[in-house]
Amino acid sequence: MKKYNEIFEKVTNQIVANLEHAEKWKKPWGNIATGDAPHNAITGRPYSGINWLVLSSAPYASSQWLTYKQARDCGGFVSKGETGTQIVYFQMIKKEDKKTGEASVFPLLKTYTVFNVEQCENVKGIKNYVVPELPTGGVNALAEAVGAKVQYGGNTACFNPLADIIRMPVVEAFKDKANHDATLLHELTHWTGHKSRLDRLTNDAFGGEAYAFEELVAELGSAMAGSILGLPYDGLQHVDYIASWLKVLKSDSKHIYTASKLASKAVNYLMENAESLDMVA
Repeated sequence: MKKYNEIFEKVTNQIVANLEHAEKWKKPWGNIATGDAPHNAITGRPYSGINWLVLSSAPYASSQWLTYKQARDCGGFVSKGETGTQIVYFQMIKKEDKKTGEASVFPLLKTYTVFNVEQCENVKGIKNYVVPELPTGGVNALAEAVGAKVQYGGNTACFNPLADIIRMPVVEAFKDKANHDATLLHELTHWTGHKSRLDRLTNDAFGGEAYAFEELVAELGSAMAGSILGLPYDGLQHVDYIASWLKVLKSDSKHIYTASKLASKAVNYLMENAESLDMVA
């Protein structure tokens, strides 16, 4: 309990500090602009949820990670004096009822330690993460593949759950394609929360804590999806959300775990429903 609470607090404090000392929202993680998702150096699989956020925030140019044992198994070793990064995982625990004899299985959150490849030496057999190839049309093609209705016009980007429509400003209103794609991914994350899909959205009015929390989920979802799809990401500069995000994050450090978990679930929903485009890693 104490170990993973420390992880949540560390990530939360990092984001809070970033928000409190910035005039605009700026990404608190380091490697997303390269479009390279943090991934296991042996399996090539990307990390998700809070682990994605923890490892993306680490001060290394490489996005490849492995355990101490994996480094040894590959003929290498962790350099002397290096400190690993703790991440979390669920271990399925089997428990038997002493009275009935019936067995039940439940997940237990545990921690383990990984090292960046920059902290290791002589590691062989590293497998790079393969970025799924976006089809012609990019994120718009993703939206079309999952069945999201996107309407362009006006000066607001938002998802209307009653009409089940994503509204976007005209393409020319964005300073570049990266900003357009990040914005559309943000709104697609909201779209996954519709009651007919992941049923995550509430009816909170603008400014409510649940609303601010959902905006944090959408921002993380945009960054996660962007890194998985190899898109650059620099944050959406949502100045108006900073105060409300700070309130949410400061109220409970576990909110960052929950938000990143929901964002990861939303991204998985998008990727799984876009299989016809061969966009799944």
